[in-house]
Amino acid sequence: MGVGGSVAAEDDLEAQVRGRLALSGMRLRQGRPSEALGLADEAKERVAGTDYLLLDFEVQLALTGAYREAGDPARAGPRGTLRCDYR
Repeated sequence: MGVGGSVAAEDDLEAQVRGRLALSGMRLRQGRPSEALGLADEAKERVAGTDYLLLDFEVQLALTGAYREAGDPARAGPRGTLRCDYR
């Protein structure tokens, strides 16, 4: 994960995901969208299949921003829409 990767326990899902989201946002602000996408994708993989609904929503928001900054608005989806895979 890079900076701060050893701060949280590997099995602390929320801390691991939030750490990746924080770094992803920082990389976006630094003009490094491909790194931001990589970190957001790692967060997405970790939260997939869990019942952390709000955390998943935060990951989706991060991915949307990273896709837009990377020049891929089609993958970001239409503005104002996010999916919900939970039933």
